[in-house]
Amino acid sequence: MADQLKKIDPGALVQWDGKWLRIVVNDQKFSLAPDRKQVIVNSIPQSAEKSLRIYQDEIYVPQAAVLLIGRIIEENPSKPLAQTGLTTPTQAATPAPAPSPSTSPAPTPTPTPAPSPATTPVPTSSPTSIPATPPGPPAPTSAPTPTHASTPPIPTPASDARKAPFQIKQGKVEPQTPISATQQEKFQAALTARAELSAMHPPARTIAQLQALAANTKGRRIIIDLDDVDIKAPGLKPGESAAILFDIAMKLKARLEARGYLVEVTRPVAQPVSLAARLDLIEKSDANALISIQAGSSDFGDQNGCCVYYPSSTTDFKASEPVKRDNNEQAPPELNYRFFEERSKLLGTAVLNALKRRETDEPAPLLPAPWFLGRRAPMPAVLLTAGYFSNPTDLARLRDDRVQDTLADALAESISRFAGNPAASQPQVGGKP
Repeated sequence: MADQLKKIDPGALVQWDGKWLRIVVNDQKFSLAPDRKQVIVNSIPQSAEKSLRIYQDEIYVPQAAVLLIGRIIEENPSKPLAQTGLTTPTQAATPAPAPSPSTSPAPTPTPTPAPSPATTPVPTSSPTSIPATPPGPPAPTSAPTPTHASTPPIPTPASDARKAPFQIKQGKVEPQTPISATQQEKFQAALTARAELSAMHPPARTIAQLQALAANTKGRRIIIDLDDVDIKAPGLKPGESAAILFDIAMKLKARLEARGYLVEVTRPVAQPVSLAARLDLIEKSDANALISIQAGSSDFGDQNGCCVYYPSSTTDFKASEPVKRDNNEQAPPELNYRFFEERSKLLGTAVLNALKRRETDEPAPLLPAPWFLGRRAPMPAVLLTAGYFSNPTDLARLRDDRVQDTLADALAESISRFAGNPAASQPQVGGKP
């Protein structure tokens, strides 16, 4: 299905997040779920006879939904043809057969220095002629409708409204449209973060050391990482997204310390911390588990709810490379997760179960992800997406202190159960028993 959509719109997007199948094509947005007999079209629900079906890791879209999506795409093309420089060819009449050539002998040319060409009857139409393309979009009434078969005008590059987002000038890639100050700031921040990561020298661990760390299932050290990206969404104040995540992390820290854990936070104050600094703290923490907390933002206003991710070889293109057999050999830092993969999945399952018991009855997915920090963490690691600030319901929910307490209680309970801590059955601080 994705291949067919990309033939219609090369920028088409098909995304499955474990709960929803989301499709964007020709600026139209569609959402389908296995437990709902409806198709969300541009945030408006439309009823459907059957729901999405999942069987043996395959997604089956009902035929009625496919027809609905096709009809809406047909009714809403991404750009009118007049804007793209293309014209809709009129139905050409059946051309009359060409007249048979005359059998009279060819005239003998006059042997003069500048012979005058013989007058030859000019046919009224030429079936193979291509009308000249005007420079730019064709005028709607400038040319009469031809009465014979003709080839549609060939659009010039200047008339094509779909331009590539970048162009090459003197060997440099430059954007076609000016970059805003905000985009330029984000780009420079990304370059700075990349330079800081390149300058890092993470501690090298041998395979034997990583195996020993993976065998320790009774550790008491936890490190909490929280995203500090300032998300822009309707109704969200500047800096509010980072502040909400910081509050959740501090509540989780208090609950874990009350259970006897030693807790470290990669962002101990409500201020941004670089990715390189966070990674350095994680690698040097000697922690027994990493809990990362973030919130999302989506172009789909209906995308909501929690999701739990863990690092997995199923999302790693280097997974086919065998781990070195010599225990004294050093493992690449980006492959640290492979020694904790099963434990990470167990921790993710514990988090998911705790959330289902406390937070919501809707199914929250547990998914593998190519997570930068999780892949390099020398410990079991999970990433919790607490909700989506782009969804008004999630935004109101995450602002609620009681919901933040519930999330912190669920995470604290899952860590205790994962570590086999008897304190898991004790009442939580400031939350439900």
